[in-house]
Amino acid sequence: MNQLFVNREEELRFLEKYYKDEKASLIVIYGRRRIGKTELIKQFIKRRKHAYYLCERTTLQKNIEKFKEILAEALEIDWLKSVEVKDFEALFKMLKNELIKEKLVIVFDEFPYLIEIDRDIVSVFQKIWDEILVNTKAMLILCGSSIGMMETEVLGYRSPLYGRRTAQWKVSEMDIKYIGNFLPNYNFEEILYTYAVVGGIPFYLLKFEKNKGVFENIKEQFLWKGGFFTRKLKFC
Repeated sequence: MNQLFVNREEELRFLEKYYKDEKASLIVIYGRRRIGKTELIKQFIKRRKHAYYLCERTTLQKNIEKFKEILAEALEIDWLKSVEVKDFEALFKMLKNELIKEKLVIVFDEFPYLIEIDRDIVSVFQKIWDEILVNTKAMLILCGSSIGMMETEVLGYRSPLYGRRTAQWKVSEMDIKYIGNFLPNYNFEEILYTYAVVGGIPFYLLKFEKNKGVFENIKEQFLWKGGFFTRKLKFC
């Protein structure tokens, strides 16, 4: 099933602005879980050359290996797949000339996962940016759902990346006027009830079935023992 993508025109214009710049850019995108950050990024990179990587809570080496595979595919460099790489800095150094030649969007989604594995990773990326990427055409996007960690470890005054970021965007909930795109059969009153219950969180809105009334959806998703929100509210 295709993910419904609604609104976010302002966010897309923001990303487009920096993509058009020939210079390198370091963009920080963050916001609460289920707000639509990943879908926003995927919409933006859809028709652009990119290397999108969703970080994992495994080991740093496994993350490096998986990202290397994605980067090899994005740049169409088969030899890279068989090269042993022990750190992110070495990997980016290896590909600096390629990143000078053409624009590539590089995304680290859920970047805080890497910070949890290795607190020094922010310093590593500071060095990668200062010594390698800043002189290329790369657009580096660091994205995360842990607002506290993104604001302190990535954007904070004491962060090694402080002052390096080109721009930042905190993704917020959608306005009530867009809820009708998710639930086209709902009247204004039903939309108000829906917004009061789940707000403008796209992921939560998708839990409401289009062909069921608002109270039926609330009953099934919040009050029924097997509902999606039941465990969150500890009703079971």
